[in-house]
This record gives sequence, structure tokens and C-alpha cells, in this order.
Amino acid sequence: MRLGVRVLIPVRQGQRIQILAIKNAAEVNNREPGRLSQFPRLAAFLRFAGGAVGPYVALKLSENVSPHAPFWFGACAVLVGVVILVAGRRTVSGAFAPAAHSLEEAEVELVGDAA
Repeated sequence: MRLGVRVLIPVRQGQRIQILAIKNAAEVNNREPGRLSQFPRLAAFLRFAGGAVGPYVALKLSENVSPHAPFWFGACAVLVGVVILVAGRRTVSGAFAPAAHSLEEAEVELVGDAA
């Protein structure tokens, strides 16, 4: 199998999975109020793009540099991700803060669920 085909197949499958993930997110968004942010779509795209390109990069690193290079590259990528997460922790923690709800709202919700 040619190299282009080996790279193209995982990329194409990742695109299909991404399209299904976006459709599922849009369906959930249609059922619940509020707008779905772009972040989940971007995160899913990056995850699948990395999954498609990662094996090729690991192969080339192990062939051209050393058998240990893919592991060092992966460790550095994780370290970069941790640094980005720590640098943006204020933004991330604010995004997952629980919403303030009143006691009356909880009682109405409970009565609605019991009915």
C-alpha cells in the first residue's frame, strides 16, 4: 500500500467521525436551550487530526531519528499541553463553575419531575 493511501485512510475516517460528532452535538443543542460553543468542535477536530497524523509522525521519527524519539516527542507534547492548561486555568475553571440556582427553582424542578 502506498504511503499516501496509508495517510489518507485515517484522515478520511477521522473526518467522518468528526462529522458524526458535530451532528450529535447539534442534535443535543436543538433539544436544550443555549448555544453550543465552538470549543467542543475544535477539540474533536484536533483529537481526530492528531490521531490521523500521529502514527505517521511516530514512524518517521523512529526511522530517521531513533526508536526512542516518538516517546520523547509524545512526552514533550503532553508537557506542552500541561503548560497550556496551567496557563489558562483561570479561564477553564470559570467555564466549569456551577451556575447559581435558587431554592425556589429547585423546588419547582422537583415538583415538575414528580408530576
